[in-house]
This record gives sequence, C-alpha cells and structure tokens, in this order.
Amino acid sequence: ARSSAEGKGKVYPFGDFLGRFSSTLTDESAKINLNRLNSTSPQDVKTIRLLLTALFLPEKYNPLFENRRADGNYVTRLEQLDAIQDWVDLDNKVASQPSTDEESKYRYDEKGYFSKNNKFYSLEELRLVFGVDDIFFQTFSPFFTVFGHNTININDAPVDVLLAIIQAY
Repeated sequence: ARSSAEGKGKVYPFGDFLGRFSSTLTDESAKINLNRLNSTSPQDVKTIRLLLTALFLPEKYNPLFENRRADGNYVTRLEQLDAIQDWVDLDNKVASQPSTDEESKYRYDEKGYFSKNNKFYSLEELRLVFGVDDIFFQTFSPFFTVFGHNTININDAPVDVLLAIIQAY
C-alpha cells in the first residue's frame, strides 16, 4: 500500500513528531492598502474609494450586499465602503454623508466601541468595522493590506485587484 504522503517531500522530525510544512510568500504591495483611506491627500482617498468601489462591483458579490447579514441587516456597497473609510479617517462624519455622525453605526450596538479614526494596525482589525462579517472578511481580505506603500504591484496583484484597477481608471 502506498502512503498518501509519498511524493509530497521528505518527512522531518520535530520534537517527538514527524511531519512536513509548507509556506507561501505573499507580496503585500500587490494588494489594496486600506490605510490609504487615512491619507491627508483628497486625491489619494478618492483613488482608493474608486478601487474599492470597483472591487465590490462584480455581480458575483451581489449576495454579500443584497442578502441579510447574520444580524438581520443589509449593508450596501456604499455603506460598507463608508464604514471602512470612517474607521481610519480622522473625522467623525460618514464619508459620503458629511452631515451624519459615523458613531451612530456603533452607538446602539452591543459592540461597546467606536470607530478608531486612525490607521489599521493589522488586517484582522477590519473585523471590528461596521458591516464586516466573516463572509465579507473571507471574501475580500485576500485583496487588502494595511502595510506597504501607496502603489500596487501589478505584477503580483490578484486578478480581482487588477480588474478593479482597470475599472477604476
């Protein structure tokens, strides 16, 4: 009988165990940097909003924005984009509705916190943003980063990010 481990590399001892591991390197500069929504440059913020709008636009993502979430609410594409920007921007106003207080999304929830109004420290922090549930996070987090510079490395960018770049421009 052949072992299912055959052909998958050599087995190495690790303490009292035998096993193998693999790793993958990912170029963070090939992703959309959400912290650019915190930029003091209006053009930079506009560019990232266009990219995120284009990323959220394909029909395959309609169920994320048209079906009720676990909490029973709908979150539109624009509401989700605003919530992400409001988490990192420095004011307390909803991005697309300057007359609305961004804290209203959190005030009546049992979350017990407000929007950060500062940059993300890790991508996992995105889970704290209004409207971001497990499905949204699992779907879009491969396209986001909170590290790096202000450019996207198109040589390593995922297809969805490349399509967003093309649609945004």
